[in-house]
Amino acid sequence: MHTRSAKDKITGKFTVTVWDYDGNVYFTGEFDDMAEADRVAAEKEREATLDPATANMTIEEILAELEAD
Repeated sequence: MHTRSAKDKITGKFTVTVWDYDGNVYFTGEFDDMAEADRVAAEKEREATLDPATANMTIEEILAELEAD
């Protein structure tokens, strides 16, 4: 899960927070651009929720692993 704040009136930045399945903060960052904040939030959420063994695998590799089981 992730959140992105509205633009801070003082800093002018957007704050992103990402949590893992256990409710622990996985990532926090500040960004000048809302689109970049959203992109990084989605990327970090995928990292936090994927099995580390499959995080860097392609779809084809994951499907091959599933078929092998």
